[in-house]
Amino acid sequence: MIILALDTSTPIGSMALACDGNVIGSMVGDNTRTHGERLPGDIMTLLAVHDTALRDIDVFAVASGPGSFTSLRVGIATIQAFALAHQRRVLPISVFAAITETIKGPRTGLGPVTDMVVVWIGGHRGDIFASLYERSGSSLQNVAGPVVGQTTEILAEWQRQLAGRTVCFVGDGVVGNRSLLMERFGSATVLQPDVPPLASFMARMAKMLAERGESVLPHAVRPLYVRRPDAELTRGYGVKSPYDGR
Repeated sequence: MIILALDTSTPIGSMALACDGNVIGSMVGDNTRTHGERLPGDIMTLLAVHDTALRDIDVFAVASGPGSFTSLRVGIATIQAFALAHQRRVLPISVFAAITETIKGPRTGLGPVTDMVVVWIGGHRGDIFASLYERSGSSLQNVAGPVVGQTTEILAEWQRQLAGRTVCFVGDGVVGNRSLLMERFGSATVLQPDVPPLASFMARMAKMLAERGESVLPHAVRPLYVRRPDAELTRGYGVKSPYDGR
């Protein structure tokens, strides 16, 4: 099974090509150019390097969000077009799920394995996108979220689940919240702000998800925005939003 995975949830983004669950090639983007400028050219470059054609792809995987509204739309539309043209199915993969894959196994510098994992993504407006997971053996089970809100609001909402537990906060939202999280959880917390490019993890996930029958037809892919788009929030007031971001 040959899988092409694309993540456009961040300005850099990434893409990966996998065969039977083994990643055979990957690329990260140039963040001086938008996804709209780079795609689909970057994908075609990756495929050419590995002597692969679009018709060879069995399943396409794409990050469904959260992330920049515009970037997510570009990535999803690109994958939908490829899948539709070649009559293939698509696996939408949430950024939350992909990030949990980066910390499931042993990881140098992560420290001890924690009871709970909180995916903590900066929302670029003072908000945080978050999802809470509980460790069960070698897997992580989602027990709350996804939500978007202020750090203190989210922690208050999840106070019962986090009380007395060791917690790993992972994601770029950790950077601006480090002091508060350390003050709240102290030695019971592990902070992991650096997340590797997600496409390779998505490509490996996609094989298992496809075998479980979780792929969908191209038109059925839906972005996971978590926050309502600005256009919806401002439509009732007749105000054009100055933003088009997370």
